[in-house]
Parts: sequence; structure tokens; C-alpha cells
Amino acid sequence: MRAKDKFLQIKQALGEREGERILAHALSCSYSDLFLHFDQKLSPDALVIAERLVEGRRKGIPFEYLVGKVDFFNCTLHVNPDVLIPRVETEILLAYALKEIGAVGSAWDLCTGSGALGLGLKKQRPLLDVTLSDLSSKAIAVAKKNAAFNQLAVELVWGDLFAPFTGKKAKYIFCNPPYISEKSYALLDKSVKEFEPKMALVAQEEGLEFYYRLFEGLKKHLLADGMAFLEIGFDQGKAVKNIFSPAFHCEIKTDFSGKDRFVFLAQKA
Repeated sequence: MRAKDKFLQIKQALGEREGERILAHALSCSYSDLFLHFDQKLSPDALVIAERLVEGRRKGIPFEYLVGKVDFFNCTLHVNPDVLIPRVETEILLAYALKEIGAVGSAWDLCTGSGALGLGLKKQRPLLDVTLSDLSSKAIAVAKKNAAFNQLAVELVWGDLFAPFTGKKAKYIFCNPPYISEKSYALLDKSVKEFEPKMALVAQEEGLEFYYRLFEGLKKHLLADGMAFLEIGFDQGKAVKNIFSPAFHCEIKTDFSGKDRFVFLAQKA
């Protein structure tokens, strides 16, 4: 079977986007180069890979879990259902933050999951002393694997938010915490609810639980000249600003769609 015929078959079953990424993965080529291979006859191995991916996607399994990896800020991250799949919004957060971050100092990535933020930061600022933490030991195992795979020297610690950092302070603190309410969680796509870890998604107090906890922790652990960078829900900007404004200068930043997605914090004098 020619690659083009297989693409049309997948497109009819799952849509054009799915056809592109499934076939590109089966052929080990980029999306942009896919059309150059359309007249190529698919090898038996490529056909098996494509069919496995089609079957998995029909079941709703996220593509990234099926292939076991995702690209993030010049890092290749291994992912499985023990960790969230890094989203483009998190890449935008890091891109914004890098404009504020110097070459040296200490940085923590709380609720690290796959290690996306901390490892992407270390890749861009190799002299920073970066520590990744998570409450999930399974997530820490994935982040450790990703640090080794990308040859990035970071520290990994287990624990709930600031628990592993008793008596310590950092110049830069990142966190992409759970921020989805139970009500909103019920409305999420099946591929998220059935396959991604709920503990990394859902928070109490209408999704704001972790921001209240971060407020208390940052007062103790953020250096006076430091900054914190958090991801938030698109409808949480005003509420999150109200939580942090008593003790922090608080700037809400938007994603490429103009929705509130990030909060940058600095201690008030």
C-alpha cells in the first residue's frame, strides 16, 4: 500500500490531523516532509505501526501515550499515564519566564510531572541549580528518566509542594499545579478523563486549592529578589490575583488566544 492511500484511509476514519501524525510517525519523518513520501510503498513494519496507532486512537488513547514521547523546548520527554502530557501552554509559560531569568541561581519545578518545565529550563539555562519535585513517586521516576535521556543534571525530590524544601529558598519557582474543579473535570474530553492522571488535574475549592497553598509556601521559600511562575486556568486570572496580591506583585499573562493562563509573582518590599 502506498503512503498516500494509507493516509486517505486514516483521514476518513479519524480525520486529517490524525492521518498526518500517525503516518509521519510510521514513516519516521516530519509532518512537513510527509507529502514527499506519499508515493512511497509502506514497509510491513510501517503498516504495523500505523495500524497500532489507529487502533489506539479509536479507543481514545492520547497519541503521545501511544508513541511514548513528546517534544518540549528542545527536549524529548518520555510520557505515560503516570504523568500529564505537556501542553503548548506550558511551553509558552517557559518562553515568557526565560525573559525574566538570569544565568545563575536556584530554581524549583514543583508538581513537575514529566519534568517538562524544569528540564526545559535547565536546557536553556545550564548553569542554574534546578530541582524537580512531585508528590507522585511514579511521576518522579518518569522525570528522572527524562533527565537522564536529555543528559541534564538536575536534582529530583519526592514530596508535596514545599515539603522537600524545609528551610530552603529559591530564586525562581515554577509550578503547573492541578487547577481544574470537579465540575469542570466532568466536562473534559474522554481522552483526558480516562487516561491522564486525575491527581495532576483536579483541585478542591473550585480549582483554587493549590494557589492558596502556594501563597503560603512562596512567602517562606521565595528569595526577596526572586520570581515565581505559575500556570492557571483560563477563567482564574482574577481569583488568583486576589489570592496573591496581599503579599506579591502579581502580573497575569495570556496565551496566544488572549486567555489568562499564567501568573508571574515577585515579593512586595
